[in-house]
Amino acid sequence: MKTTIRKNPNYVNPNIRGYNEYFDHLIAFNKRTQEGCKRDMQSCLAGLEDGWAIATTGSDARLEKGPVSPIETVLFTLGRSGDNEMLCRLKDCISRTETLSLYDQDIDVRDISKGRLSEMTVNKGQPNQFSLISPNRMLDVGLMFGNESIYRAARDTFFSELTSELGSSIFEKVKDRTKEHRFVTSTGTQKYSRGELLKHFDLDNGLAYYNPQQKVWSFKQGPIRAIQYALVRDIIKYLRHGGNKNLVSSLPSNTIEKLNLLEVDHLLALSHNQLSDLSDNYKYFLWAYHKSQNAYKCGLSQVDFDAVEVRERCKTVDAICSSSLIKIPEIHTQ
Repeated sequence: MKTTIRKNPNYVNPNIRGYNEYFDHLIAFNKRTQEGCKRDMQSCLAGLEDGWAIATTGSDARLEKGPVSPIETVLFTLGRSGDNEMLCRLKDCISRTETLSLYDQDIDVRDISKGRLSEMTVNKGQPNQFSLISPNRMLDVGLMFGNESIYRAARDTFFSELTSELGSSIFEKVKDRTKEHRFVTSTGTQKYSRGELLKHFDLDNGLAYYNPQQKVWSFKQGPIRAIQYALVRDIIKYLRHGGNKNLVSSLPSNTIEKLNLLEVDHLLALSHNQLSDLSDNYKYFLWAYHKSQNAYKCGLSQVDFDAVEVRERCKTVDAICSSSLIKIPEIHTQ
């Protein structure tokens, strides 16, 4: 009997593809990677499905990640956060299984019966631990393995947070974050609360910088995050104005697919030209960001770009994200 050897998905270097082709390739690459991970989870975690739901989030769930960073995992539980059986088994699988070795062992464990799903803990267990409002993680989350009802309960709990009194402060913080990312888009520079300034890219000299050790992220904190957070901002506003939760919960995680489905559902507030421009620029800056990551892997912390083109693209992204991307229902008062 012939044995079939499963090969790892083939990743194509962004330097040898145009940005549109690269974006299409990236979706296929991420889908195949996650399919392999799901098969391995089903194999090594069999029998532990009932009390847990394992999901991926961030750029992994959006099918937009290159192979440089480890895959992020969220482990949802319902009143079982003190039970470490699944967590230990999952970490063991990650350490010894080829496809699961792509995952980060720092797993985000969430008991949906307590805590806030719209927040995430940064530097967990360390003296500098703090909470960060991050509803985008739950909006984009995608089930990988386990109990689907627990996954749905986590999503329902999250949407209830957004429409509760707490949701008002979440919206304001997301709105502020959107402005911060628009500022980076316009200037290439990020301001931190302690007065620290970081230069992610230089629009005058046509240089993008990438160094995770120095928290420098090329185009990630500018145009990429500006588009992502503008969508989150407007989704929260839409829900808080009585919009249909089922339409939002059915949106795909992928950014471009999300924009297109919003148009299909008559919810997009953009013209066809604006949608085309926003989609084109998102693909372009994701491609440019991955080129920076690839260069860093090869020992380079900066890459050059066409300063004239990028400046125009940044202006377009900032202008579109300054207004609502989604049609917001009117609130009728008695």
